[in-house]
Amino acid sequence: MCIHDLSGVLLYINPAAAESLGYCAGEGVGRNLADFLAPQVRSLLAGYLERIHREGSDTGFMRMLARDGTEQTWLYRNRLHQPAGGDACVLGHAQNVTSLIRKVSERNEELQRSNERLRREMQERHKVEEELLQARKMESLGVLAGGIAHDFNNILTAIAGNLALARLEAGPEGTLSEVLADAERACARASGLSLQLLTFAKGGAPVRRASSLGEIASESAASVLQGSACRLELHVPADLWPVDVDPGQISQVIQNVVLNAAQAMPEGGAVEVRAENADVASDALPLPAGRYVRLTVHDRGHGISPEDLPRIFDPYFSTRRGGRGLGLATAYAVVHKHQGHIAAESSPGHGTRVVLYLPAAVESAREAGMVQGPGCGSGRILVMDDEDLIRELSRKALGRLGYEVVCAADGAEAVALYRAAVESGRPFRAVVLDLTVPGGMGGVESLRRMRQIDPRVKAIVSSGYSDDPVMASAAEYGFLAVVPKPWTIASLSRVLQRVLEQ
Repeated sequence: MCIHDLSGVLLYINPAAAESLGYCAGEGVGRNLADFLAPQVRSLLAGYLERIHREGSDTGFMRMLARDGTEQTWLYRNRLHQPAGGDACVLGHAQNVTSLIRKVSERNEELQRSNERLRREMQERHKVEEELLQARKMESLGVLAGGIAHDFNNILTAIAGNLALARLEAGPEGTLSEVLADAERACARASGLSLQLLTFAKGGAPVRRASSLGEIASESAASVLQGSACRLELHVPADLWPVDVDPGQISQVIQNVVLNAAQAMPEGGAVEVRAENADVASDALPLPAGRYVRLTVHDRGHGISPEDLPRIFDPYFSTRRGGRGLGLATAYAVVHKHQGHIAAESSPGHGTRVVLYLPAAVESAREAGMVQGPGCGSGRILVMDDEDLIRELSRKALGRLGYEVVCAADGAEAVALYRAAVESGRPFRAVVLDLTVPGGMGGVESLRRMRQIDPRVKAIVSSGYSDDPVMASAAEYGFLAVVPKPWTIASLSRVLQRVLEQ
């Protein structure tokens, strides 16, 4: 408590109040209240005195300056007092609320931090929800794309197979043979599109085979750059090793990388694609030592900053406005599923170089069937497929190569035919089973039942869903080989010969 006159001169100070400010009880008497106010609020004293004089009382917070220079906050409730026969004065009632204000301030700061954490969490949750929604959309599109690719592969198999049969009938010479060969090549390109659809649909484990990386790179890069301001500079040596890859998935990788290179040069320029054989030492790269094929895609665009370069393979990261940041992330995932390596080097103003290492195939190109034609054989073969066109093609094609072909429309029929053949003493030398039969028994269950009849059954699995896990790990399900659709007569006959020799 304190008492002061109408000009602010202190007449009395409560000992407790004086001690709280670091003074003795009578030390402030005769001094103006302004001497004890914080410098920033001293100018407000005149307004306070005016309110007291006009209204008879005033309430509020007062910032006081202690003897040691620290600032305190006091809550006051002061009123005007007019004693009988004496001068008017102000009776002040105040309480030091500094610690309370500090606690409130600390609590406010804590609440602000909590609100900020909550805001970040809500933003993260919103981001996750958006990504989940996007993933569901992609999954729906993937199911659609996978279904289209499956049906497309069945149709392509029938078209390519019948074209091959027509070529066999027409002979190797003449205009008709050339026309049919062109049509077969068109089917092969359509097959590549189908594989890309499947890669987009599921991006599952790669179904590998020995392939020409030069051919894949040439077709993939050319398709991306077609109609753009960029030109392709392709360098592929004649002695390039074949690679052990899934052609559709690697084609998608190359397309993504080349597309990024083209987008880095909107005004045009050369995209250099170079393939080379590479013997990798054990400590040179994060790869097992061995034979690889190195593919380099080099653009001469604006380059990537050192800060962004380590992040270019991260999902949803893009240096391009409006970019989704999925192309290189997909490329990274696919290359690593192939036990390969992908890296990038760049500097602003000097372009970007993306380098891929893919394992070389053990088989030669000829052994892999990249240049061989269909081979003849003999014996009884069981083919199970739910498509009439595929069954009819298999009967004609394999029959022409010397095999006796029996066809089934689903697994149950195939198992019954297999049992009857074993019991009659005329077993099948091999079976070709369609992996998926809508509404019926598929290849995996069919083989399981056939192995109960004859554990030595030689089975080949075939599917238009060429990225199905069964196709990628056929041996784990008891199959000796795979024939992804669309297959050609040559590829089917080669796989069949290889299985029959085992």
